[in-house]
Amino acid sequence: MQWIATSLAFYAERLLQSGRDLLITHARSLLHAAAAALAIGVMAGLYLRGFSFLYKAGWDSTFMEAEGVHTFLSILFAPARWLLGTSMPSVETISELRGTAKANAAIWIHFWAMTTILFIVLPRTLLATAAWMRKARLAIDVHLPSNEPYFQRLLNPYRGKGLLVEVLAYSHRVKEADDRLLSLLSDAFGVLADIHMGNSVQYGDRHPHFPADSDRGLCVVVVFNVAQAPEETHSEFLEELKATIRGRGRPNMLLVLLDCEAYAQIDHEKRLRERCQAWVTLAKECGLRALKYRDPSGPTDGEVQALPDCLWPGDFRGAQ
Repeated sequence: MQWIATSLAFYAERLLQSGRDLLITHARSLLHAAAAALAIGVMAGLYLRGFSFLYKAGWDSTFMEAEGVHTFLSILFAPARWLLGTSMPSVETISELRGTAKANAAIWIHFWAMTTILFIVLPRTLLATAAWMRKARLAIDVHLPSNEPYFQRLLNPYRGKGLLVEVLAYSHRVKEADDRLLSLLSDAFGVLADIHMGNSVQYGDRHPHFPADSDRGLCVVVVFNVAQAPEETHSEFLEELKATIRGRGRPNMLLVLLDCEAYAQIDHEKRLRERCQAWVTLAKECGLRALKYRDPSGPTDGEVQALPDCLWPGDFRGAQ
């Protein structure tokens, strides 16, 4: 029990530390972005108001004369003058501005706007971007990888309610007691999903009628045997299924499975890759992503993890 308590304490400490760093970094990124936005807003307000009102420039000082003000402003606005390609007003011009504001302030607004961009907007934007990127890295560290097979199996008893998974084997037979396929679909959609297997569609036939139940979502799983060559008839069948799924709306989905068992049994790896690529290309031309099933070159968990990305029009978890 001691090691369990130690592990939990260590986990809680790391979680609190990661959460605190994430919150602080997020706050910093927002503050930097807000500072940049405030500066941009002030400058934009000056320019917009300047179209309707006349800004006049003037200055006064207890300790400085025109020469000192000229030197100070020449240093302060040096980067802005270089970028704008404008020279600094002379000492005589600055001397005439002393006292009541009387001259047009356009040149000084340009100087202040460019200086604000250089010393406030750009640095704050860079700091906000750096903080945001660090926040994204920290978020990954504390993110629970719920899409991984291990966590999906943990959540399986609570997932899949209200979902009908209809398995269609095209010109191919799938046994109702196919534990491998049942396990894959159960891990992907959840134990509560109603998985119906055994339907077989003959070559050239249309897909069967699906139950019109508005209270349940539908996922049609089409199983193709990669031992067969992909043809235009298969593309037409998939396009017809897409039209049916699209007509039912969300959260109805379509999944294409490529059964690699036939070629896997004859141990012809090169031919298997070529045929799988042909089927993947056919599915891609239909706007779909095919999932290799019973592929000897990949692990079982890889199928479960890749399955949500192969659903059309999207992962069912985003619709719940």
